[in-house]
Amino acid sequence: MTGFSAPKSGRVPLGGAALTILVITFAFLAASFPARNSDLWLHLATGRLIAAGLFPLGEDPFAYTTGGAYWVNHAWLTDLGGYSAYQWLGGPALVALKAAAVALMAVVMLWSARGRGPFWVTAGCVLLAVLAMSPRLFLQPACLSPLLLAVCLALLRTGGRAWAAVPAVVALWANLDGWFVLGPLVAVLFWVGSRLSTGPRPPWWLPAACAAACLVTPYHVRGLTLPPDLSPAVWTGEFRDDPRFTGLFASPWQFAPLGRPGGINLAAAAYFVLLAVGLGSFAANPRAARGWRGLVWVAFALLGAWQARLVPYFAVVAGPVAALNFGEVVPRERAARAGLVATLGAAAALTAVALLGGLQGFHVRDRGVAWAVVADPSLERVAESLARWRRTGELSADARVFATHPDVDHYLAWFGGGEKGFLDSRLQLFAPVATDYARLTRALVPSEGGPVAGEPPAAWEQAARDRNVACLVLYDPNPRRFAEGLREVVRHPDRWVILRVDGNAVVVGWRGTPAVAAGGRAFSPEGAVFAPPAGRELPPAPGTVSRRPTRGPGPPPAGPTGGRGRPTRRRSTSGGLKTSWHGTRAGGTGVCRSGRWSAPRPGCRLRPGRGRDRLRPYPCSRSGPPAWPWRSGPAMPPRGPRWRGRTCSWPGRRGKRPVGRPASRHSPESDTSRPPPPWCRSRLSNPTNPPHTKPWPNFTPGSSSWTWPSAISRPRCGR
Repeated sequence: MTGFSAPKSGRVPLGGAALTILVITFAFLAASFPARNSDLWLHLATGRLIAAGLFPLGEDPFAYTTGGAYWVNHAWLTDLGGYSAYQWLGGPALVALKAAAVALMAVVMLWSARGRGPFWVTAGCVLLAVLAMSPRLFLQPACLSPLLLAVCLALLRTGGRAWAAVPAVVALWANLDGWFVLGPLVAVLFWVGSRLSTGPRPPWWLPAACAAACLVTPYHVRGLTLPPDLSPAVWTGEFRDDPRFTGLFASPWQFAPLGRPGGINLAAAAYFVLLAVGLGSFAANPRAARGWRGLVWVAFALLGAWQARLVPYFAVVAGPVAALNFGEVVPRERAARAGLVATLGAAAALTAVALLGGLQGFHVRDRGVAWAVVADPSLERVAESLARWRRTGELSADARVFATHPDVDHYLAWFGGGEKGFLDSRLQLFAPVATDYARLTRALVPSEGGPVAGEPPAAWEQAARDRNVACLVLYDPNPRRFAEGLREVVRHPDRWVILRVDGNAVVVGWRGTPAVAAGGRAFSPEGAVFAPPAGRELPPAPGTVSRRPTRGPGPPPAGPTGGRGRPTRRRSTSGGLKTSWHGTRAGGTGVCRSGRWSAPRPGCRLRPGRGRDRLRPYPCSRSGPPAWPWRSGPAMPPRGPRWRGRTCSWPGRRGKRPVGRPASRHSPESDTSRPPPPWCRSRLSNPTNPPHTKPWPNFTPGSSSWTWPSAISRPRCGR
């Protein structure tokens, strides 16, 4: 037997249950990090079009350079479901659903890898496989492919009636992601390997049924395409030499990411450990190499060794296969307690590291546990700006936009209001324009390489004219390339003009075309700093007239009964000044209560207050009284002096504290303990303003001017 037996049901010990929970929890936490990949917005925009019934089948609605290309979107069902979840549940729910899918994949792997061996070996192999695939668990349609591959492998190993469900899984897979080709591949390898060894054999119709299930899509025969990572047009074009796409062609044999100052990359090292464990399992159990396990393991190991993006598919196969191989040669009782304790400790430690976001090293700051969809504010604003220019006519209808990075086109699909881009992450559609893209990017960043062999020096200008490119969006996550592009723009003002700056994205106009974006208006740093935001008005400056409706000068209006009515309150903010007024409806006495640097309203009878109710006028001014903040009413002159013991202080300025006995606003003895000077004595002795009240000029109701008592002259500011 080569491990075809189904998992046996039985009583699960407490240690095995705890280990199962830790493995599932680790898988869930390893996928619970904020979604920052820009292609998410492209998929959400696709789902929005499908939900609205506006998605053109076979046509590309997001780029203006794919006129004759036929776009087969195998992820249309994932895009529709993701958009619906984003609209109804929000971005955090999308991340939580992705983490739940990864946790479910771990459960399926544990179930399919269960055999006669000790459970700690099975859990350890699955734990290592989840750790190896953790760097590629982005919020993309491709995150569902490892789950569906694990389901297909579990159904094939179970046998019997479960084989009939494999074509149904493949048909569903063909409408969820472009990697559905792995379903028929693993079915064919399993069918061939089962005939090379003893044991149950799947029916002859299984490979043909899986291949026919790939046609159950809206594209039918045209849907039989290779994934973008395997497309020959992508590998033979200019994209391999472009530094912006190096991550798409990265190999797992690059040892630089294994160790950095921020810590060891455990996820990158787990791939090599998993590869060694798989080879060791076949060395310990040579008979397993002659069956389906050897064929499936070798095929997916080659895929994982070729490209780092394919490591998750190798991990889904390598974990259960290694567990099955070791389970046939390692007795259940051997090192049961020690192995269980060691695996429990490793699982707990990895769960803690995943909780802190350090599986790829603590220098990686965006892998902490969080459920959120994070949008780049710079790209969001630049997409909205281009959409606004297009609506207002500042960007002509025939003018095109070129972005130096595909992330900008992803944001244009969702935030751009229908604005089309030049190139995005669907590289199989843009193979014919790869050369033009390289020419235009080298025009801004010459250090990325010389001109294409055999092309004239100004070939990029001809490419821009052919595409009618009017403005370029300079953006790059690499600071070096972004700074070099800015230097190139500043170095050639006769060629480029900066139209707008949105954070880390700069919109640059090319002077070689007549249709310059934003009407050819150059970017003004002073206007960006001091001009009011779009659609908003600046508040009035301090000292200006408030636009809020207020009551005119004079006493408050009388109530219907002529007695003291209910107090009313009015608040006004003008130039940062906050003033409150309390009065009566009966036309009797009113109390003006103000904060600092405020003034009473004309027509109010004043009386002393305490604390915050203390009356304070506007500061004195040698040029005359300040303007009254209300629209109506005369100008309010500054208050007169007040005797404070040894000093005659002005209310608009901070006076000195009296020496000796403290001055009180309610004690005549404390205020007159020392004789005031003549000019202050004359003011205090004025009969219109008795002592110990805050003296103010006379105001005649119904008039628009202040009159000063004849006994004194108008005071001046100062001590």
